[in-house]
Amino acid sequence: MFVSALVVSFFALAVPQSPPAAPTPPAQTLVYPPSDPAKDIAAALTAAKADGKHVLLDFGADWCPDCRVLGKLFEDPAVAPFVAANFHVVHIDVGRRDKNGDVVAQYGATSGAWIPAVVVLDHSGKSVGVTDETVRLTRRDTPQTLLPMLQAWAPKKLVSALATFTAWGVDVSVSLEEDGLGALWLASTFTPGDARVHLYAAQLPDDGVDGLGRPTRVMLGDDAPLVAVGAPIATRPVLADRIDALGLTVPIYPDGPVTLLQRVTRRATSSAGAARVTYMGCSPMGCLPPVEGRRIVIAAPQVRAPR
Repeated sequence: MFVSALVVSFFALAVPQSPPAAPTPPAQTLVYPPSDPAKDIAAALTAAKADGKHVLLDFGADWCPDCRVLGKLFEDPAVAPFVAANFHVVHIDVGRRDKNGDVVAQYGATSGAWIPAVVVLDHSGKSVGVTDETVRLTRRDTPQTLLPMLQAWAPKKLVSALATFTAWGVDVSVSLEEDGLGALWLASTFTPGDARVHLYAAQLPDDGVDGLGRPTRVMLGDDAPLVAVGAPIATRPVLADRIDALGLTVPIYPDGPVTLLQRVTRRATSSAGAARVTYMGCSPMGCLPPVEGRRIVIAAPQVRAPR
C-alpha cells in the first residue's frame, strides 16, 4: 500500500502540469466604431439647434494611442459634465487616413497628417474651433489642459460689444462673452471684405518673418479693465504659407474671417483702458498695408447683481 502511494506520487510529480489558462482580456470598447458620419453629424446639428450646444467632431482611430487617450479624457469626471453640458460629440473613424476622407475635407480637419483632429461647429454648422499644427491634443494632455480648450470652444453669451472699426479692407469687432461656467472671454473677429484675403497667425513675431506679415492680435494694455489669461485660441487652423522665391514659410489663417478667443478676468482698479489691434491681409491680388497697434478703448463690463 505504501509502495503504491509512492508510485502514484512519483508519476503525479513526473507528469507535466498544464499552466492555468490566461484570463480572457475584456473586449475593447471602440472610441471610433463603424458609423455613418454624415448622418451622425446631421443629427447632432439638429439637436444643437434645439438646445444651443455646439457639435464637437473628433476625427481619429482606435489604433492611435493619442486618440484613445482623448476618448478617456472625455469620460474623465472632471471633463465629462462640461462636455455633456456644452457639446454633442461625434467620433469619426479615419482609419489609416483611408476612411471618411470626404468628411475630413468638408470640415477642414487639418491637423497635418496627425490625429486626433477636432473641429467644433455651432448650431448652424459654422466652424468655431479647430486643432491644427499649433493647437494639438495628444496623449500628454490632462483634464487640466483639455478643459481650457473646451471652454474656448463652448457656447457663450454676449456680455457687451466693446469696439468696432474697419481699416485696410478688414472689419474688426471686439466683444466680451461669458461661457457656461461664468468665465469671461474677449472675442475679436477679423472679417476681410474680400473673401480671398487671408490674415497672418497670432504666433507670428511682432515684425513678421524676416519683416514679412504682421500677427493678428489684440493686446490689452496695463490700464485696461480686463487682464489676459493664457494665450488666445483661434477659430481657424494655422496653415504654412510657403514663399519659395524667398525661401520662407509664414503661418497664416485660411482665407476669410477668423476669431481670436482670449480668456480674461476683470481688473477691479480700472473702469476703462486701451487695447492695441494689429493685423495684415494678403490675397492673390497682393497685400494690404498692415494695421499696427491701433488703439481701441475697452470699457469695464458691468458686474451682474447676485442671483
